[in-house]
Amino acid sequence: MRTICLCLLFCHCMNGLLAQTDGSATIRSEFDAYRMKGMQEKLFVHTDKTAYLAGEICWFKLYCLDGTSHRPLPISKLAYVDILDRDDRYLLQGKIALDQAEGEGSFYLPLTLASGNYKLRAYTNWMKNFGPDFFFEQPITIINTLKTLPAPAPALPSSAPASSSSVPASPSSAPADSLFEISFFPEGGDMVDGIRSKVAFRASDRQGRGKDCQGLIVDERKDTLATFHSGRGGLGQFWFTPTGGHHYEAIVRFPLAASPQSAASPQSTSSSQSASSPYLIKALPPVRSEGYTMHVAASTGRRLTITVHAKGPASPELYLFGRTGQSRPFVRKGQLTKDSTEFVLDKDSLGDGITQLTILDASLRPVSERLYFKRPAQPLAIALQTDKDRYDRRNRVTLSVSVPDSTAASLSLAVYRLDSLGQPPAPDIHAYLWLTSDLKGRIDSVERYFTLQGEEADLAFDDLMLTHGWRRFHWESIHRMANRQSSLPNPPEFSGQIITGRLTDIRTGEPLANRYASLSVPGVNYKFQYARTDTAGRLFFDIRDYFGTTGIVLHSGNNADSPCKVEMFSPFSEQFGGDRLLPFGLSQEQAGVLTRRSLGMQVQNIYTGDSMRQFRGSITDTLHFFGRPYRAYMLDDYTRFTTMEEVLREYVQEIGVNRPHGKLHVLMEDVLRKEFFNDDNTLVLLDGVPVPDDKIFNYDPLKVRRLEVVPMGYFLGPSAFSGIASFTTYKGNYEGLELDRHSVFVDYEGMQFKREFYSPAYETPEQAATHLPDIRDLMFWSPDIHADARGKTQLRFYTSDLPGKYGIVVQGITPDGRTCTATSEFEVD
Repeated sequence: MRTICLCLLFCHCMNGLLAQTDGSATIRSEFDAYRMKGMQEKLFVHTDKTAYLAGEICWFKLYCLDGTSHRPLPISKLAYVDILDRDDRYLLQGKIALDQAEGEGSFYLPLTLASGNYKLRAYTNWMKNFGPDFFFEQPITIINTLKTLPAPAPALPSSAPASSSSVPASPSSAPADSLFEISFFPEGGDMVDGIRSKVAFRASDRQGRGKDCQGLIVDERKDTLATFHSGRGGLGQFWFTPTGGHHYEAIVRFPLAASPQSAASPQSTSSSQSASSPYLIKALPPVRSEGYTMHVAASTGRRLTITVHAKGPASPELYLFGRTGQSRPFVRKGQLTKDSTEFVLDKDSLGDGITQLTILDASLRPVSERLYFKRPAQPLAIALQTDKDRYDRRNRVTLSVSVPDSTAASLSLAVYRLDSLGQPPAPDIHAYLWLTSDLKGRIDSVERYFTLQGEEADLAFDDLMLTHGWRRFHWESIHRMANRQSSLPNPPEFSGQIITGRLTDIRTGEPLANRYASLSVPGVNYKFQYARTDTAGRLFFDIRDYFGTTGIVLHSGNNADSPCKVEMFSPFSEQFGGDRLLPFGLSQEQAGVLTRRSLGMQVQNIYTGDSMRQFRGSITDTLHFFGRPYRAYMLDDYTRFTTMEEVLREYVQEIGVNRPHGKLHVLMEDVLRKEFFNDDNTLVLLDGVPVPDDKIFNYDPLKVRRLEVVPMGYFLGPSAFSGIASFTTYKGNYEGLELDRHSVFVDYEGMQFKREFYSPAYETPEQAATHLPDIRDLMFWSPDIHADARGKTQLRFYTSDLPGKYGIVVQGITPDGRTCTATSEFEVD
């Protein structure tokens, strides 16, 4: 019995030990903890076009989506949109309200802007926690025709399609270090001594555009060991078996486009290419004497095989951890046999899009990693049909939009003239959500990847996964987030705008901890909130429905507090991604287009400028922070006295006036206890701005329209008050009030009001015969389209005086995360 009991005890202990040392449960639990703390948002921005003139309006629609499922994510109520120059300097900034995961905004592009390529980016406060690589970015071109245009950018050597022919090991042409660059990416992360591995590469110019190339791999003796040539977008791959102790280099040529003369003489083409093609010498990554490699092979069936090789001291147990975004996580355990092991997956078990595959050793240390792409379903094919193919000027266009399999898609639509201005490619919502938003670096012609089929598509996506790398998650970040005790520094703005600042001692510069302060957004429907500084002197205010440019007033104490320095923080991100803008240039052939566009821009600003400056008021709560007051006095309903003391004494029942120490003070009644408060802690506000109760008696009551009183104790955040007396003026701008020494006005903007898109209507012959010129380049913009119960809707707009070919672009998303996109064209004679 003693032996049996000891054996049972031993088995129980061993089972517990094995359960503790099995890393699968740890991997799953840490990833689950990460998912709980690290929700991912994505923003997509649909702009009306991508090339503008200074003086025009840039219109845009925002979609806020779950980072994995792409379903609308109505968490954040605010998004930030910037326009940056090539040096990442802010030119325009806007705060856009998000309602049910959607928002719309606009920028008037001022005539002070210089011509050039710019970057439009968008993000939420929550997205700032994960770095600028997660922000939406889109290049746009702005041309100022009223300023001297810059000289055309110097042309880089253009490349011809690379061939698989060998390249001389001793190049005689000019080095291309200043023009081109190439990077190498061993599959899994490392090249290991004696293990045959796949190595991918990406060749580009200095602006990040993919460039065709061909090259050799040589050792230190200049012996040729392998050759390679690029495919789509300067990407490619080759197999290579490195040997430890050797140094490997790539000699890379970038073929030039053949001239007409050389094209006429095929024999001279090869020699001229060899003599003039720029070359580049680049070292390969170092060869490790020990480590791991991985190779992912997709069969023609449904199997995906991941092969891991190891050399040197290696963990006998390995784990394969995979997940698609933040969903479908899985863990497989394997044993090394003769320094290798295989994991076999069913492709159907993987989610659509990018799946990260990570190999971890027994200590849960990541040792190899790569990406695999499973092509998602095609976007919903929206049917666009105009009632005619050709229109006369000032004719009505009826556009029918039909959404198959969905009646609740949210869509945005732009109709603009197609010209030769050379617009940067507009991002496609399908390609952006499935590829661009999760990969590093520039992807050339990303939409074309989704038009490929079969082996060509498999190779193109494999090149892309190997060379652009995973940027959204790393195992170290998952482990760090899962074990993080404190919250992230930028919380989601799920209620309103979070306004932050800091108070410091004006003499010592030290932060002021536990200091009470209030923030006011003055106005008839003002916003008001109290807060207390933390140990670092920081303040946090959560302000709902703050629109416009009225600014804010920060009140940082009372008469007993010492003066302090107030610093308000900008909510716009000061971090920037590494993507570079392409050089800006214009050709002489574009002069006619620019002249016409410039004329149209000036005509619109002159003749319809007022119509272009119409904004819709936001629907906000008109109640103040205290809700419905106990009593409201409309002063025009009573005799208008000339002093505030007479107003309060004569007909405001809940407020008394006393004069201790020769100064007038507000004495608020506590209606619950049927007696007056015996302190001077009544909160007195004028258009939302705190006013010392003795100072309100100096204000002209003829400017006051309304008085609201809350005659009872009131708690607001960390503060408590003996009642509230809220005075509101006719204009809501606290006219004539001199702020005390503890209050400071801060020029701070709220969210944008929605600008009304102006499109003239020619419904009658008289309207069509008007002599007002109509040279609109953007014919129509509608950011909020929803189909009826049959999945259909119709839009109507009118053509302008400008003949030509017009493009229609529709983008959108369904509630279940399916993308929608469509394009069409029509002509105006």
